[in-house]
Amino acid sequence: MRVRRLAALFLSVILCAGCSGPAVEIPPAPAVEQAEPPPVVVAEPPPAPPAQGQVGQEEKQEEEQEDASTGDPPTVLAVDPATGEERVVGMAPPDVWAGSLSPDGQWAMLVTGPPDQCEERTVWLMDLTTGQVQETPLDFPSSHTRVVWPEGRLVTAYFDTVDIYTLASGRHERRKVTPRAWEAASPDGRYLLGYHRAYDRERPDWHAPITVLIHDLQTGEDRTFADLAWTYVTHSGAPSLTRLFWTPDGTGVLVNDPRGEDPLVGGEAVLHLDPQTGVATPYTPGAAEVPEREVGPGGFSYRIQGPGPQDWLAIQVRSPSGEERQVGDGLLLGWVPKGELLYIRWAQGGRRFCEGE
Repeated sequence: MRVRRLAALFLSVILCAGCSGPAVEIPPAPAVEQAEPPPVVVAEPPPAPPAQGQVGQEEKQEEEQEDASTGDPPTVLAVDPATGEERVVGMAPPDVWAGSLSPDGQWAMLVTGPPDQCEERTVWLMDLTTGQVQETPLDFPSSHTRVVWPEGRLVTAYFDTVDIYTLASGRHERRKVTPRAWEAASPDGRYLLGYHRAYDRERPDWHAPITVLIHDLQTGEDRTFADLAWTYVTHSGAPSLTRLFWTPDGTGVLVNDPRGEDPLVGGEAVLHLDPQTGVATPYTPGAAEVPEREVGPGGFSYRIQGPGPQDWLAIQVRSPSGEERQVGDGLLLGWVPKGELLYIRWAQGGRRFCEGE
């Protein structure tokens, strides 16, 4: 149970459409020089016995999650946040455990994997107008895979592989690139932002330099900015503190690390990189440049309530005036332009997540 919770924590904000969020430390692989392989999950010590009155609570939650893995297809629902009214969009493939929405609200990407063999992942596309689902050749090797939606395309990026799928024609292209931890797409969807940390140069105080890399999805070219800053290295598979953002106009890159060295101070001042000149300077962003929550059309926002990871259990929407409405339990997908909130619900309640993640 605890391994599933810890595993699912890695699944939170990485699935997004052109957004940024915390990356995850990827320790170096011996076979690839200066590479960033998947994280290692370290087992936690045995939990303390449950308090009186709580005996059997974890067993009941685990049973509910396992019941969601029956092979029955769950339902994709669209919710009107103002009224709470729901409509059925379609049926998702069985054993879906991750998803993402295109910015235009036309498509949903869904990732499935058998409960006992989560390394066998399949990426599907659902047409949100017709509810039809089709399989794709896209690669999704880890929950740390970054998903972006450049205009007319769906891109998955992990480590040294970038997969590009053209939505209209179904054309698929796979590129091998410099290994890196992927962060976000530029506002126009053309550039993919990532970084590589030089673990072989880590100091005794757990700091190592990072190189920022920008991949051009249109031309396939890379731009590299070496040793941009010394950033803090977390260990034991803990989430990375280093975060990279695009400025709202897409002309610059912001690098933030709360425990990095000057000019990366305390998570307030950040480093601003001009990709055209390669010049990096201290910079303090405005509050709107790094939003704390995703606000949908009409000023509605959502939050997740419960002890699980951030994308499951009780989903609630909040009106601009602060009133909250319970939506349901399931896998949250996000907002579509018409103002609806999409999520996946299982008939048995709760949601499943991959054993091997």
